[in-house]
Amino acid sequence: MTDAARRQLDEQGYLILPGLIPPAMLEALRRRVDELFAEEGDRAGWEFKTEPGARRLANLVDKGEIFERVILMRARAAVQAEQPERALRRSPH
Repeated sequence: MTDAARRQLDEQGYLILPGLIPPAMLEALRRRVDELFAEEGDRAGWEFKTEPGARRLANLVDKGEIFERVILMRARAAVQAEQPERALRRSPH
């Protein structure tokens, strides 16, 4: 991470990482989030802290296969980052 990126994360609390999620997956995530807000209505995010004017959802891992795919994608990336030589090997299965 660059110093500028780290500073933005520290100061603003977020960091935009273009291209991190493939476009088709990003569209599916956006679609599912919109569906959840429509389904849950005023109860959206009630499992967590609610604040006036803030839209929140909670427990996404239990709310659709798309969120599981993102978590698995992130887990694979973490393993590859720690053991890059494994990323080059093919699974025998």
